[in-house]
Amino acid sequence: APSPSPSPTIAPSPSPTPSPVFSCDTFDLCTDFFDHLDCRDYPSCPFANDPTPSKIILNDKDCRGTIPSQGLSCMTYVTRLKLNKNSLTGTIPTEMGEMSGLKFLNGAKNSLSGTLPTELADLTSLTFLRFSENSLTGSFPSEIGSINFSTLKFCGNS
Repeated sequence: APSPSPSPTIAPSPSPTPSPVFSCDTFDLCTDFFDHLDCRDYPSCPFANDPTPSKIILNDKDCRGTIPSQGLSCMTYVTRLKLNKNSLTGTIPTEMGEMSGLKFLNGAKNSLSGTLPTELADLTSLTFLRFSENSLTGSFPSEIGSINFSTLKFCGNS
């Protein structure tokens, strides 16, 4: 009797290549955050000698562009973020709510649009919040209202 022919082998289809996952291990404050903002009053990154500063003071530095969302969750060491008096556009990233050490956040006097993200309510240490004089819309999120602020300014928006 003839020997049975071997069963056809079914090869698995190749798996799609996963997209690279962002990692805090590869986060670079100068290239992933600062350079994305395009701050014209700083020819080079002011954080080059301190990759984990507790304060990022970029107010009135002619910064343009959008606030980068990638990497904000890595910046848990930042307690003070000043982005006011610039030309920032776009929305406030929801990832800003992952900056767990943040106590002071000022994004006033820009051209930011959209709504104030409810994720900012996760910033339980936040005592100062100011996003006045932008183009933000919608009502103030009640979730954020439960935080005990020393200063809260949201006026001058739509």
